[in-house]
Amino acid sequence: QQLEADEVSLMLPTPEGNELYVAAVCGELREKILGEQAPLEQGISGWVAGHREPLILDGEVTDPRFASFHPRADIVSAISMPMLAGGKLIGVLNANVSRGRPSFTLGQVKALSILVGTAAAALESAKLYTQVRQAEEKYRSIFENAVEGIFQTTPDGRCFTANPAAVRMLGYES
Repeated sequence: QQLEADEVSLMLPTPEGNELYVAAVCGELREKILGEQAPLEQGISGWVAGHREPLILDGEVTDPRFASFHPRADIVSAISMPMLAGGKLIGVLNANVSRGRPSFTLGQVKALSILVGTAAAALESAKLYTQVRQAEEKYRSIFENAVEGIFQTTPDGRCFTANPAAVRMLGYES
């Protein structure tokens, strides 16, 4: 709404890191482009990801560096911004205007820049949280299923954590 954009898409790197995929879309072409992938070194989003700087395009785009996978004559203005967290590329946010004014205002670009920075930090935090949770689940699985007894004690020698094998070895049921 702030951008008065007709379409907005969020592209994230694939797990392999050599492509961007459309993770979220708002607009008419949602069903058509959601999930599509594009090589990291091609197109507008690829250029923005590689150069790590925003790009605003007004009118017809004839520069071959920005050749679109879905050429759209109806787009009057487009903006693509890299989403960076700690210098790492998290994704690219794209917004298109197909009617109305010919370009984005300075205020809209600044607001989008703030939003992109906040969203990049949130996405990176969510990714790190997921990795920590998966590591904890893996550790818990190893701990619970080990055939060796594993336990932790307090400095004064009291046992406060033990896996099922240690419990059985010590003659307890739980």
